Amino acid sequence: MFVPGREYRREDIHRLVGGQRQSGIVTPRGSRFVLLFSSPRGGDYGYRDGWSEDGRFYR
Repeated sequence: MFVPGREYRREDIHRLVGGQRQSGIVTPRGSRFVLLFSSPRGGDYGYRDGWSEDGRFYR
């Protein structure tokens, strides 16, 4: 469905799989996956997320 390394517009992703449109953690109904959205501008809104040195994503 998605190609690693390719950029997608969030609007297009929601059109395909649904899910909450404004949350950073999205759980599309009836799906067996979770979507994580991140932005360097998160600090502007009081949160910070990203990858740890051991390869885990934190929010």
